[in-house]
Amino acid sequence: MSTSCASIFGHSNYNVSINSLPSDAQLKITNSKGIEVFSGYTPATVRLKSSEGFFRRATYTLSFSKPGYDSYQTQVNSSIQPWYFGNLLVGGLLGMIIIDPITGTQ
Repeated sequence: MSTSCASIFGHSNYNVSINSLPSDAQLKITNSKGIEVFSGYTPATVRLKSSEGFFRRATYTLSFSKPGYDSYQTQVNSSIQPWYFGNLLVGGLLGMIIIDPITGTQ
């Protein structure tokens, strides 16, 4: 009984598809600590973690650049999955406050 709703139905990593106009732009992705987690060119599909630790949703900065064009930055933030609140329905307080946050599936 060490699983909970989001752990069963959710994931701790997600594939994120990233495109740009114009395509073939250089793409760098850094996490909230400034650590580069991806470097490549668009279009790209990148596997990103949804959590940065216990009850800490992941935030990433995407930086785009291409000669002849202005550089551009944007952020991608993870969000809490609706499955996380399924713990309330099945009485899974343990899953809600410990298991899902530890596994990064909240």
